[in-house]
Amino acid sequence: MFVDIHTHFNEPGVAEALGIDMRNPSGSYRTLPSVRMAEFGQFDKQIDVNEKAGIDKRLMSSPFGAEMFSAMTDKPSLDVVKASNDSIATTVARKTDRLWGMGTANPLDATHIKEAERCMGPLGFKGLLCTTSWHGRYLDNEEAFPFWEWAQGTKTPIFLHPVR
Repeated sequence: MFVDIHTHFNEPGVAEALGIDMRNPSGSYRTLPSVRMAEFGQFDKQIDVNEKAGIDKRLMSSPFGAEMFSAMTDKPSLDVVKASNDSIATTVARKTDRLWGMGTANPLDATHIKEAERCMGPLGFKGLLCTTSWHGRYLDNEEAFPFWEWAQGTKTPIFLHPVR
């Protein structure tokens, strides 16, 4: 029997490379009751727990990191999303027999379409995971139309996930 799950992960150092001090996160990200930030970067612990639970494959993504980090840095959101997607690609490469990747993008920003294409092409991801809003702006407005048209035209699987 195969057991597959979807999980999130951030490679250590992604936030710091974006100029974010995760020891002292600012604003509304100071406390995330549903998330233990320290465990996001403990790859071996996550693999061990999943193997003990009989999990065969994990679909890895980090849309929350991308959305959250983009609010915590002065870097353009596209740079943040690229760093997040590169992190997932690195994670998947560690254990390709057990991990698949999903990229992320901000559907409200048409410049993210090229990054979505990179996810589905060179990075080899299985689809995209997008949060249902980006900094409180929902994905059902005209700003997102170019992204949805691209996704429909390319038949890219999209997994919508509520934000934190």
